[in-house]
Amino acid sequence: MPLTAAAVTTAAVMYPVDVMRAITMSSAGGGEKFTIGDFYKKYGMKGFVSQGALPEIAKSSVMRVSKFFFFPVMCNTFWGQEPKKCSPLQKGLAGAAATVPEILMISPLEVAKMGLQVDTSNKFNNNSVDFLKHQVKTRGVQSAWVGWAGMQYRQALWTGTFFATLQLWKDAVEP
Repeated sequence: MPLTAAAVTTAAVMYPVDVMRAITMSSAGGGEKFTIGDFYKKYGMKGFVSQGALPEIAKSSVMRVSKFFFFPVMCNTFWGQEPKKCSPLQKGLAGAAATVPEILMISPLEVAKMGLQVDTSNKFNNNSVDFLKHQVKTRGVQSAWVGWAGMQYRQALWTGTFFATLQLWKDAVEP
């Protein structure tokens, strides 16, 4: 329960920051400027906690469940043993590998979230399915996985490090 509460609190507190990051980054390419002030005028304060929130919640849920599901599978696949018998290096590599199916599943949700966060005309009415249908129709199926490499690097580094060092931290705080 404390882990779930921490995850929900982090998501609720950080989501408005994520929206502001998306808005700022969307203007980096020199295209049409859409500022945080423009976003506020268009969606109000509610937009900072609602625009693209559903795909974010779905993505985060799938992401957290999948990494813990696939980690022991990867330990058994690569090393032929359960995680507690693996070395820290083996755990780190298995954790990093566990993010491949994770990214396969969460990429379309991340793309939808980002697209809705920067939907300056509210064309998709905060509907991730409509956004993804439009993406696939106009840019092809592969557009649902744009940004794979960045997500893969980020998640592999975090998850690999987490599993590689988890026992070390447990030993440091438990007598």
